Amino acid sequence: SYPANVARANVVLDNGAAINVNGDPAGNIRLEGNRISLTGDSSIDSATLNQDSGEIVIRAEKLELAGNSRVASITAGTGKSGDITIDTGTFTAQENSSIFTSSILASGRSGNITLQAKDSVNIFNRARLWTFAIGRGDGTTTGTGGNIYIDTGRLVVKDGGFVSVGTRPNSQGKGGNLTVIARDSVELSGTTTNEQSISGLFAQTQGTGDGGEIQVTTDKLIVRDGATILASTINQGKGGSLTITASEFVEISGSSANSLFVSALRTETFGAGDAGNLTIDTGRLVVKDGGVVSVGTRPNSQGKGGNLTVIARDSVELSGTRTNEQSRSGLFAQAEGTGDGGAIQVTTDKLIVRDGAGISALTNNQGKGGSLTITAPNFVEIRGSSENSLLFSGLGTDTYGAGDAGNLTIDTGRLVVKDDGFVSVGTRQNSQGKGGNLTVIARDSVEISGTTTNEKFSGLGTDTFGAGDAGNLTIDTGRLVVKDGGFVSVGTRQNSQGKGGNLTVIARDSVEISGTSTNEQVSSGLLAATLGTGDGGEIQVTTDKLIVRDGAVISATTNNQGKGGSLTIIAPNFVEISGGSKNNLSFSRLRTDTLGAGDAGNLTIDTGRLVVKDGGFVSVGTISNSQGKGGNLTVIARDSVELSGTSTNEKFLSALSARTQGTGNGGEIQVTTDKLIVRDGAEISATTNNQGKGGSLTITAPNFVEISGSSVNSLWVGALRTETLGAGDAGNLRIDTGRLVVKDGGFVSVGTRPNSQGKGGNLTVIARDSVEISGTSTNEKFLSALSARTQGTGDGGEINLQANSLSVNNNARISARSQGTGKAGNITINTNQGFHANNGEVITTAQQAGGGNITITSQNIHLFGDSDIRTNVFTGDGGGGNIKLTANSIIAFDDSDILAFARDGKGGDIKLNTPAFFGENYQPAPKGTDPATLDGNNRVDINASGAVSGVITLPDTTLIQNSLTELQQNPIDTNALILNSCIARSNKVEGTFVITGSGGLPNRPGDPYVSPYPTGTVQSVTPSTLSWKKGDPIMEPTGVYPLEDGQLVMSREC
Repeated sequence: SYPANVARANVVLDNGAAINVNGDPAGNIRLEGNRISLTGDSSIDSATLNQDSGEIVIRAEKLELAGNSRVASITAGTGKSGDITIDTGTFTAQENSSIFTSSILASGRSGNITLQAKDSVNIFNRARLWTFAIGRGDGTTTGTGGNIYIDTGRLVVKDGGFVSVGTRPNSQGKGGNLTVIARDSVELSGTTTNEQSISGLFAQTQGTGDGGEIQVTTDKLIVRDGATILASTINQGKGGSLTITASEFVEISGSSANSLFVSALRTETFGAGDAGNLTIDTGRLVVKDGGVVSVGTRPNSQGKGGNLTVIARDSVELSGTRTNEQSRSGLFAQAEGTGDGGAIQVTTDKLIVRDGAGISALTNNQGKGGSLTITAPNFVEIRGSSENSLLFSGLGTDTYGAGDAGNLTIDTGRLVVKDDGFVSVGTRQNSQGKGGNLTVIARDSVEISGTTTNEKFSGLGTDTFGAGDAGNLTIDTGRLVVKDGGFVSVGTRQNSQGKGGNLTVIARDSVEISGTSTNEQVSSGLLAATLGTGDGGEIQVTTDKLIVRDGAVISATTNNQGKGGSLTIIAPNFVEISGGSKNNLSFSRLRTDTLGAGDAGNLTIDTGRLVVKDGGFVSVGTISNSQGKGGNLTVIARDSVELSGTSTNEKFLSALSARTQGTGNGGEIQVTTDKLIVRDGAEISATTNNQGKGGSLTITAPNFVEISGSSVNSLWVGALRTETLGAGDAGNLRIDTGRLVVKDGGFVSVGTRPNSQGKGGNLTVIARDSVEISGTSTNEKFLSALSARTQGTGDGGEINLQANSLSVNNNARISARSQGTGKAGNITINTNQGFHANNGEVITTAQQAGGGNITITSQNIHLFGDSDIRTNVFTGDGGGGNIKLTANSIIAFDDSDILAFARDGKGGDIKLNTPAFFGENYQPAPKGTDPATLDGNNRVDINASGAVSGVITLPDTTLIQNSLTELQQNPIDTNALILNSCIARSNKVEGTFVITGSGGLPNRPGDPYVSPYPTGTVQSVTPSTLSWKKGDPIMEPTGVYPLEDGQLVMSREC
């Protein structure tokens, strides 16, 4: 050793100068100086053929190697090569110079390299530090690679320089470890000018032995412009792990000048050996401009991929792509061989993935894809695409091959995916593996929004494009927002055979789905689409409030042989479906449809209040040329269901709909709520357009049902309806409520349309309180009505109504009509109290077939104005419908008529089953009177004309005919009348009307006495100044007395 106080001179080796101690064994070399420089092919070597080579120790303030110079320790036999130890202030190696230890075609171990440079280590321009072992290939060479240890303030490797540990082909030994400790920074950058060699740190095993590990500990790590840190295995040996510990930040960025190489941290396997794990522990991780961090298995490899673990206390930021947009920046675990891919786990406060960057764990072959787990307590943001929109920003675990895809889990405070950002777990085209599950846990919110300028969209998806089943997608958050063309999707794609996954959303506060893409071609939504042969997945949304507006959608559909999934909404507060897109190209909707052979799924809404307005709709159905059955629509709303209005252009109306346009039967609609309101052009309908039967519509609303009003331009009116437009029968319609109100043009209808062959459904109304039908639409084009109409060859349905009371007023009607060859249906009405009509009507009509019957049973039947009860058959030999009215009294005023007419057949029978009938100005019409002439004559008519007249049965009411007088509007105060008056005989001279008295006896025991006087007048009693007191007699009435105007009063005689 040299004395510490002795100054050291500079040492220069140039022009091929050499220090060699070669032999068996080789000697040691120790060199100390102030500045030691090796240039111009100079060398320091220690080499042996069979025994150990010597150690090389260099100490200097500065050590510089250039011009293809080298420091080497080599063994070619059973011995180990010597270690190289360098202790300096600054170390610089450049221009293809090198420091290495090797075991060549031998079983000896390569020596270790220890480089301590308190200031910096600089390795430039193809310079290299390396240890390696090369075998013969005959199984006799077991040499292992040496370790490299670098301890410095700053490590810079650039322009094709590298540090490497490993084993070469045919070796069986293990590769050495590479350890870097740089207190300030590690900076790796660039490639050689021709891009044939990249800068980096490498641990590679090309033999059967395991590869060594790389460990970098620093404050800042920068890898840029195509540089790499790589731990890999090409053969049977396992690849070593790569561990980065950088207290401040890690930055991986850019690519080489010609974009042949990207900056990277990697662990990989190219052979049968498993790849090593990659771990980054830092304050902040930045990967940008095409840089990558990856673990994987390469094509034709059999080994498993390593795991990638990132711990970044502050943030992880991934952004951009390579210059030519051929690849994205990101974190990747890719399985391209038969081995399973590794998992990715990212733990940070904030994760940002933008401008085309990504994190993915993929499988392209038989191996299973690894899982991806993100834990970011603050937020995760996925946004934007590359400059030319060739690559989207995203997270993914997909399978492109036979292997199953891994699961993807995001646990964060807030998740934002927007502007072409995407999170995907799926199976890709021609793949056979199953898709993984996608789970999002976001304590605050999840927001999916927007598209790019070329309308590429943002979303979360678990779709299958191949034979494997898609995975499930679960979102658990406080608030879910999907808007401006964003979507969440589970499904099966075209030509796929796998089943779709299920979509489950749990949002404690609200779910808001709104809007479309800028061109309105993509609706925001929650989607479960089945385009392949596999069954579609289900959608279940559980939240306090659900809002779907401005053209957004929640749908579960099937376009092929697979069954569509069901859609279930649970929202205790309310569900609101409203409006369309700006240009009315798309409308807000919930739907389950089938467009193929598969049956559509069911749709269930369980909420406090359901609001559907401004063109929004909820539908289950089968579309044209489909063969599957439509799903059922079930609505349970504890408070109310409110449907109102249409789109601004009135092309789309707000609705609950079950529509079948194919050969399959339509689904049923069942609405259970306290109050149902359908107004201003909205409707609830169950229809069939083809061979399939239409579904039934059932309304249960204990409080009331109100159907009212028309759209702004009166193109649509509020309605409940079931119809058939094809060969299938229409479904039944049933309303069970406390009170039914149909007004201002609203209607309730069961029917068949022109050219249809199916039968109309039946309409049943049960109202514990009342049914009120009144008025017309604003333009009087639509009458308020309960209707059963057939316009085809099928028979019309029947109307059955049960209520406490029924009123039909102001041009409203209850009708059963046939405008085709089918028979008109019957109308049956039962009311406990009364049936009241004022300019309203109950009719059955038939153009060519038999007319329907009308049966009304009520306490009282009162008809005012132009209120008709009639059955008509206009042509053909079909008989007119019968009319049977049963009541305690039937009273008809003005121009109210009861008619049963059949022009070519037998007129219907009319029977008034009542003890008291009164018809104002009623007189039987002469035989052969045309019933059309009986309307507008300001009298009551009863007629049953036809080719053969029907039978009219009326009660004998001759005693009271034409003797009824309407009561005064102001009733008599009977208490005052009895107290201050008495009855006196009238002296007015008039015609006589003799009443045979009762002899002072009441009609029945306990009844008041009947007055013995024919008529009387009320006279005041002389006022008394004495007030009544207890014990005085009480003036009680002694009888009932008729007055001159026919009124009866209770009083006493004067």
